[in-house]
Amino acid sequence: LSFIHAETISKDDIMIKKGPITGTYIDEVSVDIPSSNWSREQWIKDFDYMQEIGIDPVIFIRGGYKDKSVFPSKVLGTSYADDLAGLIFEETSKRNMSVFFGLYMSNEDWNRGDYMTEIKINREFVNEVCERYGDYPSFDGWYIPHEVTRDCLNIGEVFKGLSAICKD
Repeated sequence: LSFIHAETISKDDIMIKKGPITGTYIDEVSVDIPSSNWSREQWIKDFDYMQEIGIDPVIFIRGGYKDKSVFPSKVLGTSYADDLAGLIFEETSKRNMSVFFGLYMSNEDWNRGDYMTEIKINREFVNEVCERYGDYPSFDGWYIPHEVTRDCLNIGEVFKGLSAICKD
């Protein structure tokens, strides 16, 4: 979520030494911020604030995480999910903002060294995301959410595989 609200912080207050903040991450379905905690109106208002202060791009950290997703995904079996991704793409497209969409992260398969399953699920997930949202003008690319601190658990293979999927 964006952390700056226009009514409490002026544009001059968000300057950093090297220039303005120009992008933000949206943390959506992970363990810390469920996507259902904001109404549609609250999201729209937040995008109004983002546009007002010049936020662009918006980076969806994860499109899916474990057994959750930001849209009703057939690949992940989350037919119950709200279509937060659709809302984000609609609102960013209206504002000429760009979105980088985060891949799926099991946080299990690749952590056990089973990078092939992580890549397989993401290949299907990326195809599904492209089918649903690929025509939105705001869809500008992908974000790989897997975080590591060192070369372990075949992470090099994970990044090679996920990067290849994103480039296809």
